[in-house]
Amino acid sequence: MSRHGRVRVTARYAVDLPRFLRKPVDAAEARWRISRALADRQRSFLELLERAVYSQPGSPYRRLLAHAGVELGDVRKLVAQEGVESALAELYEAGVRVTLDEFKGKQPIARPGLELPLQPTGFDNVLATVHLDRLTGGSRGARRYVPVDLRLLAHEAAHHRLFLDSLRLAGRPMAIWGDQPSATVRQAIRHLKAGESVDRWLSKKPLPTGRRTLATDRVLNYTVAASRLFGPGTLAFPEHAPNSSVGQVARWVAIQVEDGTPALVDTSASMGVRLCLAAQDAGFDIAGTWFRFAGEAYTPGKAAVVTGSGASAMCHYSVSEIGRVGFACTAPDALDDVHLLTEKLALVQRPRAVPGGAVVPAFYFTTLMTTCPKVMLNVEVDDYGVVETRECGCPLAELGLVTHLRDIRSFEKLAGEGIHFAGDDLFVLVDETLPARFGGAPTDYQLVEERVDGLPQLGIVASSRVGDLDEQAVIDVVTTALAASNRETVETLRARGALKVVRGEPHETPGAKLLPLHLASPSDDTPEESAVPH
Repeated sequence: MSRHGRVRVTARYAVDLPRFLRKPVDAAEARWRISRALADRQRSFLELLERAVYSQPGSPYRRLLAHAGVELGDVRKLVAQEGVESALAELYEAGVRVTLDEFKGKQPIARPGLELPLQPTGFDNVLATVHLDRLTGGSRGARRYVPVDLRLLAHEAAHHRLFLDSLRLAGRPMAIWGDQPSATVRQAIRHLKAGESVDRWLSKKPLPTGRRTLATDRVLNYTVAASRLFGPGTLAFPEHAPNSSVGQVARWVAIQVEDGTPALVDTSASMGVRLCLAAQDAGFDIAGTWFRFAGEAYTPGKAAVVTGSGASAMCHYSVSEIGRVGFACTAPDALDDVHLLTEKLALVQRPRAVPGGAVVPAFYFTTLMTTCPKVMLNVEVDDYGVVETRECGCPLAELGLVTHLRDIRSFEKLAGEGIHFAGDDLFVLVDETLPARFGGAPTDYQLVEERVDGLPQLGIVASSRVGDLDEQAVIDVVTTALAASNRETVETLRARGALKVVRGEPHETPGAKLLPLHLASPSDDTPEESAVPH
């Protein structure tokens, strides 16, 4: 974005934020917003197609649709006769779909007789109002900026309001702990719009300094000041709280329990586990604390640590380019059971071959609202899982959000260049098998793959928390787990001596996620100069 454009966006944010904060979303408005959007989803989808696709000569979807011979009238007829999802399924079969690498701009859209070079901005929604932009998590590849529209945050605050009310979390002390304030500002603003306060705003990375980050610093400070002037809730100033401060944060959480108002903590699953472990180590009572996890899979191994501390947790489901995709079900069938926000999104599932030979039911999303940051039309994300319709009786189901997603996993983040995993195999190994056999917790182990002289090397990272290890026994456990789907690769690694234990802390992504499989790059800061000794 140009300097002039950024000044214009900042000015728009400064003008619109006070109006946004003055009118918090209460439960009645929350129900009205969601019900109205559900009733309006077909019209909203067709409006988005007409104005953001067919009226935009540079839209890649316009070219895809034209190549498939599909006019706007054809889509209108399909939607009227068959509904949104069935219409999208027909468009998918006609070739109107976008792969993950195409959507990220890593490769052009290529169809027989058509090739479209792309940049990620080619999918920007021209109908959305840009108030902020935020970086994607950067789990694999470069981080990208995604625009943020306050109108979309107001809509998502409706789900958040009902979520808080259904679990009786309203009014609790709230802490948000992420990699940096600019990445968690959406969570903060959404909580404010629900009429709540954020008592601690914690940043794992140092706070903005210097001329290059002055604009970001001003936006964050303005947001804090505006909350105190115009909102019923207030936002705390950001504080630097790296991983090493987990004991101090645990102490704050314990104090809230002592005061009779256990906190709500919004953070990643790995940081929540670390906080629970720190509280147990220090003898702090954090019973009754609630965690809202994001960014990582919430697995049985992690859940055992959380419940063992007397706390509870639920996870929503988000995608950087979309925002909220699913809100946690308060009567769940699984740890990650969420309500798909069908007033905002449509979902098509199709088989997808992944490295290692497995086939998974991949998610292809389509945005339905004009406030979404990106236009998505049958766009593949790197996730798959179980989709089912279920009347669970929670407030979101009563409004008509009855499509549930669960067992959500990433096929991209579980595949390296030489090692591939399917389903929960890797999570079970890292979160459960290794801690049960050798001690430690789910956050203490990680597999790290890198290439040395063109050949894959695999390190088994074990935190210093674990203590002394029988390294050969660790290698044996890991190779046994890998052998089912990677036997040839494992045998090659062992023969070359390229499978070794590395002592140090697991690597985080640029967005502060702790993935079970990390793909090392030459610039990684590691405990021993490289991810794998060689």
